[in-house]
Amino acid sequence: MSDDVFVWDTMPLRTLDGNIVSVNGWSVIFTLTAEREPQKYLDAEGNYDIDRDWNDRHGRAHICYWYAKDSKNWIFGGRVMAEGVSPTTREWAGTPILLNENGDIDLYYTCVTPGATIAKVKGRISADGNGVSLHGFDTVKPLFSADGVLYQTEEQNTYWGFRDPSPYIDPVSGRLFMVFEGNIGGDRGSHVITTENMGDVPSGFSDVGGYDFV
Repeated sequence: MSDDVFVWDTMPLRTLDGNIVSVNGWSVIFTLTAEREPQKYLDAEGNYDIDRDWNDRHGRAHICYWYAKDSKNWIFGGRVMAEGVSPTTREWAGTPILLNENGDIDLYYTCVTPGATIAKVKGRISADGNGVSLHGFDTVKPLFSADGVLYQTEEQNTYWGFRDPSPYIDPVSGRLFMVFEGNIGGDRGSHVITTENMGDVPSGFSDVGGYDFV
């Protein structure tokens, strides 16, 4: 998609009922993005070490948006939030929700470093024959963070996970829910997974190890 930035987690614009939508004929995606730094990451011969650059991308991740008519030739729109809007140094994945035909959007995402907080920022999308633009996205509302009891914190585990919010409306009840990633609260190594936690294991499968502690 680009030789100037790294692109990984990709979030298509959708509605709360889960349908991916286009705007005036444009497909729109939000992505975790980091600028490539070929002058900083050099190997012993002075050549660009793209592997090290890629491995360090999470530390400078921001959410950007792209648009395309054919869902193949993506045009880079830029950052969703201006520098300094997000209260933390890193912006991690979530879900952009188109709320109505006026183009209002709720972007649910993860504020990271310090800690990790599920948050929401409001904005608006507009599109014409020339392209797509975003407006607003200038006030972040924190929603909830890990508490160390139900969900693990960074202090409890350097490799904790608390991210990727995805809201949806249950088609049966009509109620609004959110799924997200989180580790169970407690210090790393303090929980032992037993057969009661594992559920049914298909016949022919055996213990390969490495999953006993979280």
